[in-house]
Amino acid sequence: MRLLRFAPVVAILLVGCIEPLKPSRERTGFISATTVALGAGPSYGLTFVGAFYRWDDLELQFQALESCAGFFYSPTPPPLATFPTLDAGARLITQVSGRQDTLFKSTALLIETYHLTSVNSVPHTPGDTLTLTIPGTVTGFPPQTVRVRTSEPFVLGPVDPSAPGDPIALTWTPAPAPGSTMLVSLRYNSVGTTDVPDTELRCAFTDDGSGTVIPSFAGAWSAAAAASRSVIAQRVRYTRVEMDALTKVILLSFFDWPTPSGTP
Repeated sequence: MRLLRFAPVVAILLVGCIEPLKPSRERTGFISATTVALGAGPSYGLTFVGAFYRWDDLELQFQALESCAGFFYSPTPPPLATFPTLDAGARLITQVSGRQDTLFKSTALLIETYHLTSVNSVPHTPGDTLTLTIPGTVTGFPPQTVRVRTSEPFVLGPVDPSAPGDPIALTWTPAPAPGSTMLVSLRYNSVGTTDVPDTELRCAFTDDGSGTVIPSFAGAWSAAAAASRSVIAQRVRYTRVEMDALTKVILLSFFDWPTPSGTP
């Protein structure tokens, strides 16, 4: 079993079973759209990364809702999954908030991926529908059009250390429409010798505006050095389209808090 993160997300993993003697038959596409803040005002853009894989049993793995789990953490961004990729066409087309843009194919990472090249991000209104058109190829990934509601802005309430034996109550702006999940990462240094975090608690919640970190996890984060503690939250929406028994494509939209800065 191989676990690799596909995009800068808190608690979503690509999961694929490795059977080197068995030829892969399944085709799976993943395209993520992450919101960035443009300037000081309430203006937002989307950045993209996509890849299409030839690999069996490749799935997104969501953590169970209303639960947390501990993991090793590294500040180094995780790579794209390095499963064998497929050609889905020379370019993908995005449409959102009355604008059309192009994601171009790149082989710079020794796998075929899709990104914006003429602009850094696509201005949009969070909550608008994003449409992605995949032209496809005869020998690679087939054509398809997928749509997803983009994730809306939110504010995470203050997250304070808890007293020993107490949980941590989390609050945030609830989703204005159903269909999203709230992911939260509480990061800290577990040994106290540095302020660089080496552990994270990944939590997943129903996006209704509140969640609870149980005392055993809350205590570990609360007892860590204050300078090593941080909290990242993420609203995620996604659409999954089963094209046939062996082919699927997943389009994801993320809104992070704090929201990373970007440029048009």
